[in-house]
Amino acid sequence: MGELLYLMMYTHPDIVLTMIYLAQHNVLAGPQYYMAARHVLWYLAGTKHIHIHYGDPGINPELYSFSDSDWASCPEDRISILGYVWFPNRGPVLHSTKKQTMHALSSMEVEYMALTTAIQDGL
Repeated sequence: MGELLYLMMYTHPDIVLTMIYLAQHNVLAGPQYYMAARHVLWYLAGTKHIHIHYGDPGINPELYSFSDSDWASCPEDRISILGYVWFPNRGPVLHSTKKQTMHALSSMEVEYMALTTAIQDGL
């Protein structure tokens, strides 16, 4: 699990949501979580050729970001998950996906929380 978390943080941000789910159930992991971890390994083996590309600084020197969230998506505690990514020169340098620490009352509120978190970490 630790090696998968390392890959998630430094080389494969595309497996973040799956790893969040697996890490939550790491203590009482049953056979379905073992199979999910094996699927992650199969996915990583099949996508070795995919990598993050950092573009030429002269092409698009602007800094931009995307943020998103899904309201009350976790079926166990109904807490929202948010994520964002920052792109300078067309390559991602800062990304995060995490569960909120409090409940949101609407989807608009959780979108504002995601945007606020993205701007705070970007600054």
